[in-house]
Amino acid sequence: MVAANAQNGEAQYFTKADLHPDDYRVLMASCCIPVIDQPCVIDGVPYFDGGLADPVPLEWAFAHGCDRVALILTKPIGQVSSDARDKHLAHLLQSHYPAAAEGLRRRVWRYNTAVQRAWELERQGLVCIIAPDSTEGMSTLTKNRAGLERMYAKGKQDAEALVRWMQNAKQDESVGT
Repeated sequence: MVAANAQNGEAQYFTKADLHPDDYRVLMASCCIPVIDQPCVIDGVPYFDGGLADPVPLEWAFAHGCDRVALILTKPIGQVSSDARDKHLAHLLQSHYPAAAEGLRRRVWRYNTAVQRAWELERQGLVCIIAPDSTEGMSTLTKNRAGLERMYAKGKQDAEALVRWMQNAKQDESVGT
């Protein structure tokens, strides 16, 4: 999991060693939406959603020993995001957390660049991308239960492709390719 340090804008990567029973701060920090939420504080450091610093942490995963990466996107492949909303929110964040505001201004560019890289790695068999065909009009903060349930069911169905990819990877390893 990744969170963005609100003070310096840098990515902070958390591993399972950072997770503790009944302490959900790492999870909270990794999805703490700037302006909407106050930063989540861990050991005196305020954090926001990791998307500000590293929205798709592929390079980190490969640099830390992963041979293959499963990438689960919340938007359809090819859907290019606009940064207009982020720029507005960055303006609101600027006075308290200027580095986080800069990360927010660059978030869409970082995301689109990382997804482009993921497509390249997918063609090489190193990444499996799971993405919805449609968001069905839903957004990050939706409360549409029926829509969420449809997206959940579709996600379970799409996960079958991930299982096949993982099985193929195991077969490739057993024959030495």
